[in-house]
Amino acid sequence: MGHRSLYKTFHAAATRAGRFRPGVWLPIMAAAFLAQSGMPARADVTYSATGTPAGLSATATAVFSISGGSLNISVSASGGGVGNYGPGSGLSGLFFDISGAPTLTPSSASVASGSSIVNASSCSPGPCSGVTNLDGEWGYQYSAGGFSGGPTAAYGIASSGYLSTGLTGDIGNFNGGLAGTNLDNPASLDGANFEILPTGVSLNGGLSSTPVVENAVDFSLSGLPSSFVLADISNVSFQYGTGFSETNLAGTTTGTSGGSQGATVPEPASVAILAVGLLGLVLMRARPRRQ
Repeated sequence: MGHRSLYKTFHAAATRAGRFRPGVWLPIMAAAFLAQSGMPARADVTYSATGTPAGLSATATAVFSISGGSLNISVSASGGGVGNYGPGSGLSGLFFDISGAPTLTPSSASVASGSSIVNASSCSPGPCSGVTNLDGEWGYQYSAGGFSGGPTAAYGIASSGYLSTGLTGDIGNFNGGLAGTNLDNPASLDGANFEILPTGVSLNGGLSSTPVVENAVDFSLSGLPSSFVLADISNVSFQYGTGFSETNLAGTTTGTSGGSQGATVPEPASVAILAVGLLGLVLMRARPRRQ
């Protein structure tokens, strides 16, 4: 509801009531307008890192945002340069800490808008062209105290087998914590399959027939506590290749953009409901009393 619409609503109702008193109505209208004007956009915080995994230029980015009680993360690869990119140059994992260590559930993993699966015709048991659901090809694990031989952070998301989902065959669990759909055998987090690479780079023999994602993958983890804020995220790092012995880049943040960082961000409709509620309250008070 825009400012003009709010004004028309208030004015029309007050006129019908025969009591449009500026001293009463204008403060209420002003409060509603200010509430709407102060409506924070969805906040997000960005971490990034640049390096040369397997000797090739790469930039990794993770954008964290909140939607209701879910933590949404968009992980992307960019900065492709000259050379043939192999398994060691693919972005395969993201690690981070959260203050208070809340228990989260891996809800979904999907190819981001504007991204695609390369070598989709090589997927077995069948081609995966146009598929966006990656819930069985990426996994989530919480490991208090960090990962043995790897990052010290407790939360991990990965497409490779250095992370364990605890499910049969170590298949991806971005299906509410249950086994997701297998797009490429074996039915497990395995090898370089579905790593993230910069758009348009040349792939060497190790990836020439391996399904990988160009550009970005979106993840959602549910179960955030109401007290969570984006500043609770720390110790972010990006893992490349198929094992912890390969490149890990520490992420640095460029800060938070948008409005509120809290887990509960009111929607514009909430402001409209508040305004209507105030309007109804005043109308009730304005009704003539029976003698």
